[in-house]
Amino acid sequence: MKIKDLKKWISNISSEFDEYTITHREYYDSEGDTLFANEVPIVSVHIDDNENKACFMHEQSYIRYKGYSIITKFKVSSTKVNLV
Repeated sequence: MKIKDLKKWISNISSEFDEYTITHREYYDSEGDTLFANEVPIVSVHIDDNENKACFMHEQSYIRYKGYSIITKFKVSSTKVNLV
């Protein structure tokens, strides 16, 4: 699939699916009417200019690619807001 094809497909997705999670699912076996699959959420897209590819990555792959330095933890204070 080319990026132009993906863009066209995405632009045709109904807004009712906006909150769906994007995953990668790979079927690896079947037994009768049952399919077995591994599935991981997609957290990033890496553009590989050398290979002219856009690579979707799950969290562990992204961490391996970028290292743990990408993870930032911070504390957010609770803020109360008065609504009129």
